[in-house]
Amino acid sequence: MAITKKPVSELGKYIVYFYLLIFPFGQLLRVNLNKIGIDFSFPLIDLIVTLSLFTILIKKRGGYFKNFYGFMAAASFSLIISLVSYSFLEILPGLLYFQRLISYFALFAVVIVSIREKTLDRLSLIQFLQIVSFFIIALGWLQYFMFPDLRSLRYVGWDDHLYRIVGSFLDPGFAGLILVLGGILTLGRFFATKNKIHFALFTLSAITVAFTYSRASYLAFLIAVITLGFLYKKFLLPVVFTVSFLLSLTLLPRPSSEGVKLERTYSISAKFQNYFETIKIIKNSPVFGVGYNSLCLVRQKLFNDNSKSHSCYGSDSSLLFLLATTGVVGFMTLANTFLRIFKDFVKNQYYKILIASFLAIIIHSLFLNSLFYSWVMGWMVILMGITIKKRSKTVTYG
Repeated sequence: MAITKKPVSELGKYIVYFYLLIFPFGQLLRVNLNKIGIDFSFPLIDLIVTLSLFTILIKKRGGYFKNFYGFMAAASFSLIISLVSYSFLEILPGLLYFQRLISYFALFAVVIVSIREKTLDRLSLIQFLQIVSFFIIALGWLQYFMFPDLRSLRYVGWDDHLYRIVGSFLDPGFAGLILVLGGILTLGRFFATKNKIHFALFTLSAITVAFTYSRASYLAFLIAVITLGFLYKKFLLPVVFTVSFLLSLTLLPRPSSEGVKLERTYSISAKFQNYFETIKIIKNSPVFGVGYNSLCLVRQKLFNDNSKSHSCYGSDSSLLFLLATTGVVGFMTLANTFLRIFKDFVKNQYYKILIASFLAIIIHSLFLNSLFYSWVMGWMVILMGITIKKRSKTVTYG
């Protein structure tokens, strides 16, 4: 019996809700893959989002995926080229990262079709994202008060942190950006509805972001709030917020820890070194890159990096990461795809939130590879799916 659209969109609804249900638990839920000759682990949330790809395959049509064929072809070709230098087993982790990226493209499609077929509701998804944001804040403060010393994480491949909110993401930079996205969403809802509960959640988000001591998150948050105020023509609140937020940073507790020193320079030096190393990789293969995501293999070969470190597979700049792994061809095809998709967004309140959120990610991704972070991609494709027109010539599902 043929599978109709309705059951597929029903399946999509449950995938989205289950995805959002485990979203706040971040890196705490991971799957280890170390029984086939490689030492590799990935978050459970990536396994859930893979189900979105299955819904595309069930329909047996290209549909929406045709918008991403160009990038997928470029990235696949770069992976094939990497087989000249590395074995299939060695590039398998990179292949899994590529499969994850495609799955998030599929999640975008799932949100679109589920909304169109009324198994998902735009406002309900926005409210669910706000609930997710609240739980992320709660877990962040729980970690801050109960587990302030996370220096032992260095022994399992994570950076060590002391007296900083890292929450369930185990990294203050990435946790900060997720909190920023939640703050932007609630501020946008406040501008649209004047509901003081939204403003209270926005304020709580801002305070929590401050305690991550993540300067990239600070910058992203301030620029996004100013942008959102400009889009809503609300100029006083962003000015007051900017001044208040900057003044509040001087009142933050400064225990004996390098990470809480906002004037610290070590991380800046480390980022510049990472930039130069990534640029060196780009120069070796500028057209098609080294393969998405075979960056760790190249870093081990050129810079003797530790493959067990979670930073080995990334770069401290999403732009450089994309150029290094897929080359100029991959970068241009992906940029062109999203430029075409942006033309199909409805210019409503969600669009304003989306623009401010996207700008925050772009700013943040200059300092961390946050554009391709699982939770950032998931948050954004759901927000993008909410903002897409009901019917679009460019973006179709099938």
